[in-house]
Amino acid sequence: DYQGQRAASDMINYAFDQAKRAANARLGGGGGNSGGYNQHQGGHQGGHQGGNAGGNSGSGSDKDVVVLTDANFDDLVMNSEDLWIIEFYAPWCGHCKNLEPEWNKAATELKGEVKVGKLDATREHTIAGRFNVNAYPQIKLFPSGPKSDNLIEDYNGARDSSSIVDWCQEKKIQYKPVQKVEQLVNQQVFDKLCTNLRGICFIAFLPHIYDSSVEERTNYIEVLQELSKSNRANPVAFLWAQGGDYYPIEESLGLASGYPSLVAISVNKMKYAQLAGSFSKKNVDTFVKSLIAGKQGLFNLREVPKIKSVAAWDGKESKPQYDAVDL
Repeated sequence: DYQGQRAASDMINYAFDQAKRAANARLGGGGGNSGGYNQHQGGHQGGHQGGNAGGNSGSGSDKDVVVLTDANFDDLVMNSEDLWIIEFYAPWCGHCKNLEPEWNKAATELKGEVKVGKLDATREHTIAGRFNVNAYPQIKLFPSGPKSDNLIEDYNGARDSSSIVDWCQEKKIQYKPVQKVEQLVNQQVFDKLCTNLRGICFIAFLPHIYDSSVEERTNYIEVLQELSKSNRANPVAFLWAQGGDYYPIEESLGLASGYPSLVAISVNKMKYAQLAGSFSKKNVDTFVKSLIAGKQGLFNLREVPKIKSVAAWDGKESKPQYDAVDL
């Protein structure tokens, strides 16, 4: 069935393409993949040989657009952790030809941030059918992280490069991997999440496991993890330390009000701030937002903390062991 545009030129081109396929099939040419076309080479030809404006429409360079085929789609897209936006097109489609220069421009602007691809749905039938491509062009976004055929978004916005780029940037933030809240156990962790971060790292000093429980500690860490998720668009990181493991640092930062306590450090600006209220999700969230907005009072950080190595928590309860004393 014809699912393309209703302009006379589009329908004529489509009919010609179908007649050519039928003739090739009768002559033993293998249908749509005739004329020496194969999946390894033909995908590239399909992307440039009339595919998206035929290479003669003033479309500009498509050097930053990845040409996708039935053969390479899973390897490049589904098995990657990258964010992809893909155009499914037909060579005879007028709207596809109009989109091509904007698509090429968007690919260049998004280079290094979002993978931009194109697939000739009239040649690569397996992938086109798999993702229910029945009109052209169709633009689909494949989120970053583990891929699934069910986790795909259709783009229905304007067909200009600015709109496409802006939408991709929004989706990049939306699907940005959530940073796992780590325990501060050595200098490497501190450097990764604080020293090398051009932003703010939040360190929660939690009660020692001797004075706490698995449930209580887990609840505190979950609060931090939720904040990490809701603030993934901001240059922040969250980690925790066991109270007493770094007592000299706690003392130098003025954390004398007991546990749990929270401090925010900007190594880049050599500043820090303390959470004044209780350690609740609401209070911590307000503290984080006020820092990001520049409304929180700051103190000068005299020196970058030096972090000793300590044992990581094994996730279990633990109580102090006392040696028996003979009386």
